[in-house]
Amino acid sequence: MDFFEWDPVEWSNSVIQGLSDASSFPVDQLKFVLFLLISYPLAYIHIRHIPSQTLRHLYSIVVGLPFLFFSFGFIGMFHFFTSSSLVYFLTMVVPRKMAPKVGFGVMMSYLSFLHIYRMINDYGGWKMDVTGVVMVATIKLSTLTCNYADGEKSDEELFEPYWKTHAIKNWPSLFEFASFMCYFPTFLAGPAFHLSTYRKYIDGSLFVHPVHNPKGEMPAGQRTAGWMAIGSAVLCVTTHLVLSSYFKFDLLYIEGGLEGNLIWRLFYIHCALTAKRCTYYFAWKLSEGSAIMAGIGFNGYTKEGKPLWDGITNIGILQCEFPENVRALTVWWNVKTSEWLRYYVYTRTQTNKNSKPPSYAMVLTNICSAFWHGFYPGYYFAFGFASFNIEEARIMRSLFRPYFINPDGSFKPTKILYDIGGTLCAVATFDTGFAMFAGLSINAAWVLNSQIYYCTIIGSILVYPVLLFLQARAPKPERRPPVKTE
Repeated sequence: MDFFEWDPVEWSNSVIQGLSDASSFPVDQLKFVLFLLISYPLAYIHIRHIPSQTLRHLYSIVVGLPFLFFSFGFIGMFHFFTSSSLVYFLTMVVPRKMAPKVGFGVMMSYLSFLHIYRMINDYGGWKMDVTGVVMVATIKLSTLTCNYADGEKSDEELFEPYWKTHAIKNWPSLFEFASFMCYFPTFLAGPAFHLSTYRKYIDGSLFVHPVHNPKGEMPAGQRTAGWMAIGSAVLCVTTHLVLSSYFKFDLLYIEGGLEGNLIWRLFYIHCALTAKRCTYYFAWKLSEGSAIMAGIGFNGYTKEGKPLWDGITNIGILQCEFPENVRALTVWWNVKTSEWLRYYVYTRTQTNKNSKPPSYAMVLTNICSAFWHGFYPGYYFAFGFASFNIEEARIMRSLFRPYFINPDGSFKPTKILYDIGGTLCAVATFDTGFAMFAGLSINAAWVLNSQIYYCTIIGSILVYPVLLFLQARAPKPERRPPVKTE
């Protein structure tokens, strides 16, 4: 048989088909999970037992490529290497200050093509393809090109400390670039990370601290943190299995699928969506655990010298399921993507450290986020609804929070009422937005909201003019004179 006639995806599917049938788990998703689990022992020996930087780079490539090859085949390899190579070689020939335009322009265009192709061939389907890998690569490469352009800027131009931390002086060699892009613990599920972090990880300087770890040995707590991530993943998949057996996700998008009064329907939707979100948490936590076992999840030390292992954390589960307010959702859901949007889209519209992002900055950020996710209408409904509610939450905070604070800055006992109200509003926003996001289509969003009588959408619309009226009538805060220091 000719090598290129052989299908690595079908062959690998056949190997685990029996396990898929026994577990009633789709074969492509089962393979995805198995690769993540296989990455744990492979990640653990990467830095601990491979001595030279060259071999570490080679190891990352040799282990990472089979993950891609057996998951998505020749076509997956083609799309990944074509998009990455275009950015790599174009960046080498264009003026350095143009590098971010290459990174964003090429990757967002290529990713958009994949999104559209997927919609044409598998509209509304959940079959896994290389699009997810290219989404992670898009963040990596757009970030890398910005960091490269930052490498020749002055300190005054790099007024955001985050940019200065990750700026790079030299464009990576092709060997280092391939290692960075194919890094296997986060290759399939993300999240993305910076080349500056990866370089420190490969040479071992990531772990060095002049007081707490001058020799740069692997910090304590690595295995404990890794096992905790695995435990979180197991708990998430267990929660998914239990909830989804009682609360059927598909019924949310079937006319007449939900019965009972409005309160019961809202509770049913919340439980069904929690089950669905747990599938995301499961994948992110598995990937995070692998990154911790490798060592790249290390994130420095506390003042007391305790190692932190949250450098690759992509989700705050409790913060999302029990959010303090709507804004907390934007911080703790898909953490690394939120960082990317904040530091490489939103704040990049500022001209200097004393200026604020222009009025169009948030619109541009939301458009970039929507394009990155794809072109299903549900995504745009979700992001539009979320943006609207974030603005409402901002006004509510400015209007009502002062009533729960004492003159000395301490909180009144009644602040618990403010916190409960904020959490309920945030959960309602999260559930409505996520339901439209997961439903994908216009019809799904329509059916879902019709089953709850459009209460969350109508409520948001009715509250907004009231908030604007109260804001207009609210007394302006007094400007406090600057504190004089001797």
